[in-house]
Formats: sequence, structure tokens, C-alpha cells
Amino acid sequence: QTCALPISATFLYVSAVTTWQAYNTWGGYSLYREAAPLSGQVITNARRAERVSFNRPYGLRDGNGASDLFGNEFPLLFLLEQWGVDVAYATDLDLHQSPLMPRRHRAVLSLGHDEYYSSEMRRALSSAVDHGVNVAFFGANFIYRKIRFEPSINGPYRLMVNYRSVADPITQTDPAQSTVNWSDYPIEQPSSTFTGSTYGGAFGTGDLTVSDARGWLWAGAGVHEGQRLIGALGGEFNHYDPRQTHPPRVQLFGHSHVQGGTCDVTYVAQLGRAGVWSSGTGQWIYHLNSTPILRNRHL
Repeated sequence: QTCALPISATFLYVSAVTTWQAYNTWGGYSLYREAAPLSGQVITNARRAERVSFNRPYGLRDGNGASDLFGNEFPLLFLLEQWGVDVAYATDLDLHQSPLMPRRHRAVLSLGHDEYYSSEMRRALSSAVDHGVNVAFFGANFIYRKIRFEPSINGPYRLMVNYRSVADPITQTDPAQSTVNWSDYPIEQPSSTFTGSTYGGAFGTGDLTVSDARGWLWAGAGVHEGQRLIGALGGEFNHYDPRQTHPPRVQLFGHSHVQGGTCDVTYVAQLGRAGVWSSGTGQWIYHLNSTPILRNRHL
């Protein structure tokens, strides 16, 4: 199946700036905690913002002002440019504002930590898959927190809202825009409904155990069923849960035991549509090449 729009580049690399901003403590607050306005030193996790602004820089404690760029995204960027891959660049704000944009590419690449999604962002990816565009999640804990945007004096989409509960005032008037977690009432659309896997936890260090060794992911890798790839997993992880709502025929390329559960490498392909691949681990991108890594410090 081909895309309905002219192809502008084979791959679309999407920086997860909504997640960057969620953890940004510049000015005193993030969506997680209160911090010293200048140093970013955590004051308390008991108070957090419900709105954060894109009209601010990133704090020095967030990747020396570069947030997740070097820790969760640069290794793939470096590899794509090193190989001369036909790639275009965007942010997830572009997904929100230009929902047809992904359909101009053959595949969309989500980077290492892609947690915060608006309804428009999610629909853009789902529609792209319906039109033959593949999606790859090079990380875990994706499509987990639901957000919406509000305008500021600087223009639209400058304020990002995330209440994480039905205390969001919009819940009563427009429940579809409520900023609960995607899996929670009144939304109840966990990431598994799209990708086949859901967030499992934050302590996913361990070995990757190969499954379906004859599948396309492992072609030419010389691995065998049950082989352990030592130290391949780390950080947050996703897992396949048959009790969760998911598309039919979820394919597992890895099924590994980690602290707190299992970490799964998943692939979903439905008849007449494209595929959605998920690494299931926050550390996949770190192993793509040997570039120096400035790991983020916001967790």
C-alpha cells in the first residue's frame, strides 16, 4: 500500500520535545517536581506544575541545556547521517499541528523517550499507519501521558497541559480532551491498542532474550531462539500483556525477564496497513553506535 501524498524523504525523525518540556525544571517547576529556579536542584516532588511553557530554555541539569537530545536521540541521528540515509526532521509539535505530514514518508522514527502525546499527535501516527507508513518506537514508555495545548501571548501551542487526573477542569465539558493517562478513565486507550505493548516500569536492566529468531528483525543477525544478548536492556521498559486490549497478531521478537516484570520487543502488522515496531527498552538507542553519550539527568 502506498502513501496518498508525495514522498519527501524515506524516514521522518521526530524529536520528542513534549517529553523534554515535561521534565524541564527551568523557572522552578516541571510536570514532576518543584526545583530551584536557576540551579534546577530538586526542592520537592510533592508539588508540580499542571501547565508548562515552551517559552523558556532548558535547565542546565537537563542535558546541559539540551534536554534529551544527546541522551535519547543523538545516537540515532548520528547513525542516520553517517549512513547517508534519506531522512527529514520534525518534532512532535509538528505532528500535532500538521497531522498529514507523516504520510509524506515511508516510516516515522520515534526516539528514546516519547511519553507525552496529544490526541492530535496520536491520530497523526494512527492515520499514517492506515495509509501504509511504518512507525518505529526506539524506546519505552511511549504514548503514556495525555496532553493538550493552550495558547500564550507568544502564540498557539505554547502551553502544555497535563493534570494526570479527572481533576482537569475540561473533563466535565469535553472528556475527550481530559489530560489523564491514556489508559485511564475517561480515555481508556492504552498504548497497547496501537503498538501491542504497554509501560511496565522504570527498572528494566537485564539481558535481551531472543524470540522468533527467524523473524524479519533478526534476519542476518545470526542469533538463535532463546539466545541472550548480554546487557542489552536498561531503563524504562514496555511489555506485552495479553489481558490488555491490543491489535491481533502481536509478534514478539524479544521476551526478557527484568526487575518488576518482562520486557518485550513487539511488532504489529495488520492486513492492508503498515507495521508498528517497538523496542520495549529505553536503552535500545544507546547501543546503535559508539558515539559519546551525554545521558540525560532528569529521571
